[in-house]
Order: sequence, then structure tokens, then C-alpha cells
Amino acid sequence: MMWLNMIGAAGTAVLGFLGLIFPDRAANLVNLRAVTPAGMSEFRGTYGGLFLAMGVIPLISRNPGFFAFAGILWAGIAVGRAISIFADRAGTRANWGALAFEAVMAFALLA
Repeated sequence: MMWLNMIGAAGTAVLGFLGLIFPDRAANLVNLRAVTPAGMSEFRGTYGGLFLAMGVIPLISRNPGFFAFAGILWAGIAVGRAISIFADRAGTRANWGALAFEAVMAFALLA
């Protein structure tokens, strides 16, 4: 289902673009705070550059393997969050919502 792949990749790219341009909003979205310039760089790099590349490369290449790889990355994020929800007793509404979002993104890119 290429249209789902495209939606997942586009959504990932948009999140990355926003993280690159507005790292303070990315920090707020994940309920964290960058208190130093190095912290802001971390948000721009990870929530910006990484997610932007994770979405743009599949969109440009149209290579099914790149869509699948992006989906696997989203699935890895979801698994890590699920482990944290139980191991760290972090079962907040925000974490459950993020887990659902990450699972949907993984599904869209792996479909």
C-alpha cells in the first residue's frame, strides 16, 4: 500500500522539519527541555535532522526498502517506549498516546 507508505514518510518528514526549525516545540512535544545550546543541538539533530532524513529519503527514492527501514525505526521507538511504560512505570496518558502514534507510523511505513 504505497499510499500509506507515502503518508507515513511525509508525516515523518514534516515532524523532522518542524524539529529542525522549532526545536523548542519539539522539546515541549516530548515533555523535555533543552537548557543548554548543546541540548538545543540535540533536539535539532535528533528530532530534526534524523526524522527529516527518515522521511525524505523514502519519499525521494520511492524504494520500498527505505520505507520499510523507516517503519522498523518507528517500531523500535514504539518498543522502547512500551518497555519504558512498564519498566519505569511511565504509563501516563501522554506516553500511551505517543506509543499509539509510533505504532501507527510504523504500520503506515511497513504496510
